[in-house]
Amino acid sequence: MNHNCNEHDREWQPIRPLFFYGPTGPTGPTGPSGGATGVTGPTGPTGPTGATGPEGIQGITGPTGPTGATGPEGIQGVTGPTGPAGDTPTLTIGTVTTGDPGTEASASITGTSPNFVLNLTIPQGPTGPTA
Repeated sequence: MNHNCNEHDREWQPIRPLFFYGPTGPTGPTGPSGGATGVTGPTGPTGPTGATGPEGIQGITGPTGPTGATGPEGIQGVTGPTGPAGDTPTLTIGTVTTGDPGTEASASITGTSPNFVLNLTIPQGPTGPTA
């Protein structure tokens, strides 16, 4: 410990340090390497998954691929039950009309099952030769 003699008291007093600050000097050169690199430590745990980013734009549709081979034919299914017998239809000739020459022939069916009526329109033919 440094002491300073005070002439008035003749006692030893500690010297108070004085601090002076100036501008910082330039960084010195890097020192030599300390030797070989140490062993790499173990990998730490995986961090949490980040948020999903926005979906990108739809790409163009590629060409259609070739048609695959036809698969084997399936097995025959079971035969279903026979349905009920239907009514035998009755067809009656209704009106037969002579249409104008050169028009189309036509037919229509009216009535309800099992009773149907057939109506005909037959165009008039050309007049034949006279004898």
